[in-house]
Amino acid sequence: MDEQILEEGSKNKYQKSCRSISRQSIFNVIVVVGLFLLCLSVIVKFQQIDYKLKGLPTPDHEKKSEAPTTSCDIQCPVGETGPQGEQGVQGPPGQPGPKYVPGEEQILTSCDALKKAGVKFNGVYKIDPDGPNTGLDPFSVVCDMTSDLTLSYTTIHHNKEEEGIVNNAEDSFSFIVNITYDLTPEQIAAIKSVSSSCRQFIKYACVGSKFLQEGLHHTWVSVGGIPMMNWGAPTGTIGCACSITRTCDDPTRLCNCDVNDSVPRQDHGYLTDKATLPVSQLRFGDTGSKGEKGVYTLGPLQCT
Repeated sequence: MDEQILEEGSKNKYQKSCRSISRQSIFNVIVVVGLFLLCLSVIVKFQQIDYKLKGLPTPDHEKKSEAPTTSCDIQCPVGETGPQGEQGVQGPPGQPGPKYVPGEEQILTSCDALKKAGVKFNGVYKIDPDGPNTGLDPFSVVCDMTSDLTLSYTTIHHNKEEEGIVNNAEDSFSFIVNITYDLTPEQIAAIKSVSSSCRQFIKYACVGSKFLQEGLHHTWVSVGGIPMMNWGAPTGTIGCACSITRTCDDPTRLCNCDVNDSVPRQDHGYLTDKATLPVSQLRFGDTGSKGEKGVYTLGPLQCT
């Protein structure tokens, strides 16, 4: 009996000891797990700080930035288009373009071509009769845009356009006037080549200075150096323009100056033969006696 009591007491003592040990083990495990989690939290926190210092996204940020996947990522119905947004603010204006200068936007073959292209004012313009990138370089000419409603004249001036007095020259052709033009012979020839017609005004005012009585006393010389006997009349004729229009002061004469008196008279007209123009020289005579005198006028060459 006593042995049974001792055995039960020993058994109870063992059970109490085991319960005590079991509670202590569980407590120890909890403490260890808690310490582990605390250490892990500290490590993660330090890792996040390190990522921020290096400018890298944290693992949490990467995870949050990932777009959630749904079943619509592969096949989903397309919804209606939303309303158009408001128009944005207008941008700053661009740089201004080059300033327009009349007559400089293009170089054409003649003044007449410029007028047909819309140029309306008289002035100096550049032309290129033989075209771009060939022959002569472009050069400047005077353009008369207003004398004619439809045509424009390419005008070539010279050094003797003012009236000139003829005196003290009794012999025929002894008073010589040489003409020098503003353009070179090559430039003048290029203008003539693209022109359908050319003209040059010529006039001789006289007192007692005849043209054709007792021989020819006055003449003009062509561009080719040939003395010409028509004064304002067509090439190939002898005499002055009044003989063609039958308006001479004396119908029996070929020129007004052939009346050969003390009354001031004149013969004038346009030379229109393009092949013989421009006039290169004027020659006069019959102004050596008292009371005899003459005044000449030669206009510029005009081509259109």
